Amino acid sequence: TGEYFVEMRESSGAMPDMHYHDTYEIYYLDVGTRECFIGDKFFNVSAGDFVLIPPQKLHRTGGQYGLRTLIGFDYAFLAKTYRSEALKELLSCFSHLHISPPKELGAELRKVLRELKDCDSETTFALYLGVLLEKLSKCNPDTNYDEQISKIIKYINDNFAQIDNIEQIASQFFISKF
Repeated sequence: TGEYFVEMRESSGAMPDMHYHDTYEIYYLDVGTRECFIGDKFFNVSAGDFVLIPPQKLHRTGGQYGLRTLIGFDYAFLAKTYRSEALKELLSCFSHLHISPPKELGAELRKVLRELKDCDSETTFALYLGVLLEKLSKCNPDTNYDEQISKIIKYINDNFAQIDNIEQIASQFFISKF
């Protein structure tokens, strides 16, 4: 359909449910701290961090207050501007999930985000989005996931049909149900 959007919003609680979209999402935390679940990964997000959510990936956020910028777009939107070889390279950053860019790059990325918010044409938006994706694809991913919680989430996702109660999960991981 060739759709895209940018929105800035305050978040003070958790999203009620895990959900997914048919679009790519770039979640930038302007202020605050949040917690993210993407698939079976759980991690903390701080101001200045990017969360990259591929299409069809279950996710939700929660935790403390935060002011965030959300950019969404579908493949068809970018395909109007970029050839398939370039698209593959630009979208490669979505394998990272979580990026904490170094300070010197953070300022550049915030400038590109401001330009995206102020775009008045689809073509200009696609060009600035390409710049943002290219810069993000060169960043090192933050792989500091909470392994214990990620293992529990994976266990629940893999065995939800056989799980009868929380005690069963707690005993599987040798932890208290509380």
